[in-house]
Amino acid sequence: MEVINAYSNEDLDGIFAVYSDIILKHAEGINSKVVYNSDSSSTDDVIVVNGNNLSEAKGKKIGIESINIFSHFSVLKSLEKVGLGEGDVQFENIPAQNVSEALQKGQIFAGYIHDPFIDDALKKGFKVLSTANDTPGIITTVLAFHSDIVQQRPQDIYNIIKSMAEAKTDYENNKMQDIVIMSQKSGISKDKIIQGLNNTKLLDLNYNFQSSMDKNSNQMTSLYKIGDDIVRFYYERGVISEYPNINEIVDPQIVDALVKYNQIH
Repeated sequence: MEVINAYSNEDLDGIFAVYSDIILKHAEGINSKVVYNSDSSSTDDVIVVNGNNLSEAKGKKIGIESINIFSHFSVLKSLEKVGLGEGDVQFENIPAQNVSEALQKGQIFAGYIHDPFIDDALKKGFKVLSTANDTPGIITTVLAFHSDIVQQRPQDIYNIIKSMAEAKTDYENNKMQDIVIMSQKSGISKDKIIQGLNNTKLLDLNYNFQSSMDKNSNQMTSLYKIGDDIVRFYYERGVISEYPNINEIVDPQIVDALVKYNQIH
């Protein structure tokens, strides 16, 4: 799930990015506020295996795009579900586009891969034994702004999120019509857009309010819960030297305000 796109409206700049990347940038001194969780990977990010069970990876090599980034973290969480820890496997840096070849050569037993490279692995007979659905919330895309922008321009950001929420509602009611519009505007084929949307869980305002922005939740769908786990992952590996406070990164105020407005109106 490679998503790092700028949002720009005159001098109001924000970014759609993988949540773990925003946390890392914040720890590096780029003070950021996550104001919305836009989508979460479902079957767009998977682990393909030259075997029948992910537990067979014990003592073998697994390909990931890079050590100490979200693909590494995601694979570790998938391994936990079959009773394996980091010390049970060996990791090797292999770009997603090279995973199928590495599997064919026996260089690795399993590999993290994302679209558009999944089909190639399946055609070569390898099996998908874990998807982002199995570890919900880990590979998720958020909308973030610099902290100063959130403080100085809350109404503008409110309007952006309101528009996103309205677009999600419209898509639910007019799916094919909206896909045609997206295809015309982007130049991407309708089939490609449909495939991408089917592999991704689009999140709405209520999901943000009830799950993503719930600081008391112990579920991985909470940006607070998964954020703490991501911070621990980076800290234990020396990627960051101090624990950033997730309460200072996730800002639920605008989502809360929108939900309250909708309840009144």
